[in-house]
Amino acid sequence: AMRVTRLVENARGEVVAGVAGGAGGSGVWQWRHLESPRRVASEGDDELLAVASNGSTGFLAAHRGGYLRRADGGRWSPYGSGIALDVRTALRDRDGDLWVGTGQGLLLVRESATLWSGVPQGFPSLRDRVNALAWSPEGALWAGTADGIDVFERDGRIRHLGRAAGIPLRTITALARDSSGNMWVGSGS
Repeated sequence: AMRVTRLVENARGEVVAGVAGGAGGSGVWQWRHLESPRRVASEGDDELLAVASNGSTGFLAAHRGGYLRRADGGRWSPYGSGIALDVRTALRDRDGDLWVGTGQGLLLVRESATLWSGVPQGFPSLRDRVNALAWSPEGALWAGTADGIDVFERDGRIRHLGRAAGIPLRTITALARDSSGNMWVGSGS
């Protein structure tokens, strides 16, 4: 059976999806409004772990093998330093920079550079396993980790949320903001 693992649309109405299984094959699929989806052969059949739009014409995709690929104008090419990462999620900010959640922590990839910046949490901890990312209405970056949520405020402060409604937060698997500005949390807790 076909399973869609990731799905994102850019401002031009182009869609990229990660697909696992099914008769058409696993891998990256792409299409535009009123077009049939097509499998992107250059991306192989490696599972798509995260995909983000740059807000206009392009996409950035992280594959199970730990490599990043970029699509701009329909052409896919390597992105970044080529180092293998345990990528779990990715999210663009309003400047076009990419925040990447990995099993080793949170990374920032600036659009104008090829260098990666890490956001260390000190000695290795469950908070280094970043599984989900979302922007709050105030512009703070929420990072769902294997030990709750880290909130990166715009002024540089970092808050840790370990409980919600009195319930301990453990492994966060999903974060989303609804149209009213409410933050939704998916957790294994």
